[in-house]
Amino acid sequence: MTGEVATWRPSRRAKISALVLAVLLVVGVTGGILVTNHNVDAPIEAVRTYVDAIARGDAATANRLVDPERFGGGVDPRLLTDEVLRSAKERITVEEIQLDDGDASSDVVTVRVEYSLGANQGATVLLRAKRSGTTAGVLHEWQILDPLLVPVRVETNEPQLETASLGAATVPVSGSDFGGFPEHRFFVYPGVYDLRGHESRYLSADADPLVATSHGYGYRPANDENQLARAVLWYRATTELTDTVRTKLAGHVTACVAAMPKVPRNCPEELSTYADFATGVRLSRQPVIESISSYQVEYHADGSTEPSLRMIARDGRFSYDADGERDNEAFMVYARLVVTPADDLTVTFTEAL
Repeated sequence: MTGEVATWRPSRRAKISALVLAVLLVVGVTGGILVTNHNVDAPIEAVRTYVDAIARGDAATANRLVDPERFGGGVDPRLLTDEVLRSAKERITVEEIQLDDGDASSDVVTVRVEYSLGANQGATVLLRAKRSGTTAGVLHEWQILDPLLVPVRVETNEPQLETASLGAATVPVSGSDFGGFPEHRFFVYPGVYDLRGHESRYLSADADPLVATSHGYGYRPANDENQLARAVLWYRATTELTDTVRTKLAGHVTACVAAMPKVPRNCPEELSTYADFATGVRLSRQPVIESISSYQVEYHADGSTEPSLRMIARDGRFSYDADGERDNEAFMVYARLVVTPADDLTVTFTEAL
């Protein structure tokens, strides 16, 4: 009798166990690949998350993603808010992000970010990220080292009006770009902001957009002149200021002529010249304001300043008797004007500027 050879067949439980082991092996390999890929891309994605927050106006999130010690003492947190960033007429559009220097094994890597701002503005920025820990001991975490901030300087011919509006922010201003003027720089997230001067009855400056964009902050020195976004607020006299000064001018000239021959020191020097010999002095014509404009401010060692606004009035005339004849003489009037942030106006007449 021929014996039958028994054929081994795996049990159903063994089949299931083998299948589970195979699935686990695939999952393990796939998971390992995913973790590796994540860790390789992690610094780039950290920078992407950061600049995307700025692009959508989420300053609060952007602030949290940056090492707070990197902001520096010159940064005012009141200018790094959602309200200010969202008040920009335009915000950045992120164009490209790629690794510039370093790799996944580095503790610090540099990422190149290209962004545009409006139709014709753009920048390439190098932002560094540093390794900051892991999630569950597996996924690497990164923190932004270099905040994407733009140093800004707003120059003005009226530093007495010491603030301006930039979008929803109130910002300090600097004197004109000449030696000796106080300088104030501040930092904002990149964007196109409406710049508006101090609200005043007596002075006005045209509103102007300020394009705040530069090629980096922190990684490159923020005090580099090439990084500054500059704007100028040039104040001019309003009709109300001209009318007010004209009225004060008429009263001043009338009083100076009436005081002859004892002419006060702040009266036109032509009156002083004729005071010793002229008699019967009468005002023939009030002078006409030629200009109310800003001159360079003088800053003194004690911090005080000479006012920048000057008034010049010409073609005033007075008549007088001398040597038995009636004659007349032209004169000019000068004044220094101060307009305070509270809109108080002081007019000081002088013999000369």
